[in-house]
Parts: sequence; structure tokens; C-alpha cells
Amino acid sequence: MVTLQLSPLGQTLVDQVLQWREHELPRILARLDPGLRAATADGLDAFHQVVGEDYAADLYGPVPL
Repeated sequence: MVTLQLSPLGQTLVDQVLQWREHELPRILARLDPGLRAATADGLDAFHQVVGEDYAADLYGPVPL
């Protein structure tokens, strides 16, 4: 088993990207027509239901990065 750990700079980058997504996604979604925004939310919810937290749980062997 190999464990990877981010460097402090790498963790800072990940934190910045996550923060950007948290602020930018609502701003982008607000520009959509309400009906399209609702359809987008439904589509993303369906996608999450299929993928979910355990998406890769049934994969065996190395997972390509």
C-alpha cells in the first residue's frame, strides 16, 4: 500500500481550489434561469446518487490517477 501526503504548498492549493468552488458555483448557478437551475440540481443529484461516496469501492487493483 502506498500512502500519499500533500506538501504544505499542495494542501494550500487544494484549500484554495475548494474555497474558489464554494464561492464560484453559487454565483454561476444564480445566472441560470430558475427552471434550468432546478433541472441542473436534479441532474447533479442523480449523478451523485449513481457515483456517491462508494463509487470506487468495487474497483480492484490500482486505480489510475
